[in-house]
Amino acid sequence: NFAANIDGCVTRMLNTVDSEGDTPLHHAARGEHLGIVDLLLKAGACAKKENTYGQVPAEMADEGTEVRKLLIQEQVEASTHTSN
Repeated sequence: NFAANIDGCVTRMLNTVDSEGDTPLHHAARGEHLGIVDLLLKAGACAKKENTYGQVPAEMADEGTEVRKLLIQEQVEASTHTSN
C-alpha cells in the first residue's frame, strides 16, 4: 500500500540519528527553527528521544526561547498521555 509505505518512510526519517544520536528534531531545536520544530512534532517526532549524551531536543534550544517552550510543552503532554 502506497500510503503505508509513505508513513513508514516518514517515520524512518523522523527517527534517523547522526553519529551523536541527534534526530532532525534535535538539529531543528539547536538552530532555533520554530517552524521546522512544529512541523516535525506534528509529523510525529518524539520530543523525549535522547541523544548519545542523554539530551532531549528541548535541551538543545536556548533557555527562554519559543522553541524550548514548545518542546517542553510537548514533553509534558507526551508524559501525560503515556501515564494515563
